[in-house]
Amino acid sequence: MSELIEFTNNYQDHSTPDGYQFEFMCMRCGNGYESLFQRSVGGLGRIMAVGGGLVGGALGDRVEQAGWDATWLRGGTRGKGWDKALAKAAQSVRQYFSQCHRYGQWVCLKVCWNDKKGLCVQCAPKLDQEIAAMQLQAQMGQLQEKIQ
Repeated sequence: MSELIEFTNNYQDHSTPDGYQFEFMCMRCGNGYESLFQRSVGGLGRIMAVGGGLVGGALGDRVEQAGWDATWLRGGTRGKGWDKALAKAAQSVRQYFSQCHRYGQWVCLKVCWNDKKGLCVQCAPKLDQEIAAMQLQAQMGQLQEKIQ
């Protein structure tokens, strides 16, 4: 399924028996973006099972049985429901990533993308950050010289 997620193969499954949720991380910096929680059929099944027990009677028995059947069918397996949830989650966070057209690397927009240049920071470093890092490095060198 990860081949359908074009922007990363680094993701974690935070799903529970009640539904699906995923976190997608930038391949360069590891910055993560979590998808919204998607309720699963199994979660709905448990609600139906409990609700059917509360309703009572023949209708309640049928609703309760349908709920337990749905819960049993999900059973924690990664089937079509999981695949669809993963694809939907990936699409929902895709907006936080961009592909550098120089080398084709996918990176997060927040940390690893130089919006002014339209390239990743590996190809086009953010100059203000580079200047600050160089100034700090020079100050550290001067400090070391004074101490010696």
